[in-house]
Amino acid sequence: MENFLASGKRQLKMLFIPDSRKLAIFTTLSLICVGGAIQSYAFIDDIPGIPKPPFYDLLKPFSIWPAWVLLIAPLHILSYILNLTYLLDYLPPLGGVKAPFFSVLYSYILSCWSIYVWDKWLKNDKLKILILLLGIVTAFLMNPPFLLTSLDEVSYIFSGFVLISIVMTLYAVALYGFVKLLFSLVYIFSRRLGSK
Repeated sequence: MENFLASGKRQLKMLFIPDSRKLAIFTTLSLICVGGAIQSYAFIDDIPGIPKPPFYDLLKPFSIWPAWVLLIAPLHILSYILNLTYLLDYLPPLGGVKAPFFSVLYSYILSCWSIYVWDKWLKNDKLKILILLLGIVTAFLMNPPFLLTSLDEVSYIFSGFVLISIVMTLYAVALYGFVKLLFSLVYIFSRRLGSK
């Protein structure tokens, strides 16, 4: 049992220690979180007295909000299940919207888990191309680039496609990792039960 716990501690340490790949993904996801929170002002901009967040006009030509919603959907579902939505009241404002502290924290966890899964299981698996393509195909179906009707929309459509591709690819990798982890745990516990 001690060997199992020591191995678990070592794996957790490997999981959360930052490296350049984790930080690159985390930075991208954090920018999606902050940009998405800023763009959510579009839903409340007609209410008088609510200040415009910084960089709102600068980010308007880009489609960041849909990628942010997809990114934080599991976090929101979990917060509703655990009745933790009141924690948002304690976050500082970012203009007329709340600072996305928890989604940025969640972004770090997702980036660490994705790199861990890649290194431990997916890098040498034959399914890696299929898993990576799954994210891109999903993004294509959600935000098809051929919907361009004018050149003014290029940055909006292209940014939406790229950002949703990143989020959906990371989710495909993360889900693959959860399946592999589940099968590993079932195997470990079945061997332990079988040896008794």
